[in-house]
Amino acid sequence: IEEQTTVYCQPGSNFLIKNLFYNVPVRRRFLKSNSAELRHIINEFQRVALANPQIGFSLTHNDQPIFNLPQGNLKQRVNALMGRQIQSQLIPVNVDTSVVKIQGFVGKPQAARKSAGDQFFFVNNRYMRHPYLHKAVLEAYSNLISSDAYPSYFLFFDIAPDLIDVNIHPTKTEIK
Repeated sequence: IEEQTTVYCQPGSNFLIKNLFYNVPVRRRFLKSNSAELRHIINEFQRVALANPQIGFSLTHNDQPIFNLPQGNLKQRVNALMGRQIQSQLIPVNVDTSVVKIQGFVGKPQAARKSAGDQFFFVNNRYMRHPYLHKAVLEAYSNLISSDAYPSYFLFFDIAPDLIDVNIHPTKTEIK
């Protein structure tokens, strides 16, 4: 070590990933089509961006901007990711119990779509999948939408970390 001093850096980080599997043919073999892999990237991008609306994000593919998300609040982030048409279709959720605090938005029944995709659960700002909770949300909409439609929801659960277990699946997206 030649010198140890305090250095001021601008806040934020930039990541540029190019040709990730260019020289690794074994991994390249397991990749799907370009469009399928881009969908996976966009899905993960949405999860991280929704969990952190206070951070600006941008996503570019083949020098074409896909998303440019400034800092903001959760509603602004949902609108930026899912489109302005969802703005008038969101109902705020804010419930505080002795065990969990639930915040976020659910979509109005008339905004339900025939395909899944705008369903997001987060626990302590970490994306999760939970079939039981998903079924509970669908059950709440059962008399309001057709059985083949999917409502939008963006729900954040704040709970004491010692009450949950994230180590039940390798991807850490399922929580007990």
